[in-house]
Amino acid sequence: MNIAALETFYLLSIHRNFRKVATLQGTTQPAISARVRGLEATLGVQLIMRDRRRFALTEAGNRALAEARRVLDAHAQLMDAFADEGTFRQTIRFGTVDSIARSWLPALMRRLVERYPDLTAELTIDTTDTLHQQIIDGDVSMAVTIAPVAHAAVTDIPLCHYDMAWVAHPRLIESGKVYALHELARLPIIRYPAGSAPDQIYGEIFTGIEHELVHVNASNSMSTMLWLATEGLGVAAIPPAAIDRYLSEGRLVEVETTTQIPPVPFVLSLVDLPRNPVQRRLVREIEDVVRGYCATTSRTTDALEPRTSG
Repeated sequence: MNIAALETFYLLSIHRNFRKVATLQGTTQPAISARVRGLEATLGVQLIMRDRRRFALTEAGNRALAEARRVLDAHAQLMDAFADEGTFRQTIRFGTVDSIARSWLPALMRRLVERYPDLTAELTIDTTDTLHQQIIDGDVSMAVTIAPVAHAAVTDIPLCHYDMAWVAHPRLIESGKVYALHELARLPIIRYPAGSAPDQIYGEIFTGIEHELVHVNASNSMSTMLWLATEGLGVAAIPPAAIDRYLSEGRLVEVETTTQIPPVPFVLSLVDLPRNPVQRRLVREIEDVVRGYCATTSRTTDALEPRTSG
């Protein structure tokens, strides 16, 4: 049994696109077709419908898919157990939102430099919506965002939650005052663009009192929101864990309110490549860094469940 052909069939079944699978495996579309035909010849069955305009598996193909995943998982665990970290000469394209870049990402990068000196990490800091599309398009290998991609080709792993708070420059608010929602609405608000992933989580906060909002600025960049807030130009909803220096130095303060903001979730998303030991090892390193960070940082919660294998 050719493991490479089995992985090709698995990826093709998930992505349903010969060009995408060829890109993922660093080969050509004719090579992908040849691998599938070779696997069909080995098994003695047809796996893919070839008389339809859209990609579809045969009944035998659907049965083979479940078995292929089990074989690939077992093969990956065996290879991972004996993988030499010194041979991890690979480039990982890793994306994350700003909150993670400002919290545990430096700890992860230090660990990768120490443990995998030949591993190259290309970092992309962007919005959840942009990173989701980059994951689907194959422009990044994995990404941490505030929502699952929820795509058949993507594996989503819950990582953690951060508390959220309204923050502002001290001169913008009254010291010691607890703001009701309608009082908060009278301050200049810095919010996320309508329809964006963060806005879907926090956009309902002012539902019913939109007419009371005095002034609203919108930005999809947390760095921009922080700049506006530290200049006294508005109140922004930001995780305190990601801006502890701003708070400790007094450049920003938390605004006490009568309405709690729900915590923000963070999810690791990736296109699962069963035979890639670097990817599997990196996932475990990320999970371990997150556990350590949440165990030592207030107002964060580890959302990971213990794993028994892999």
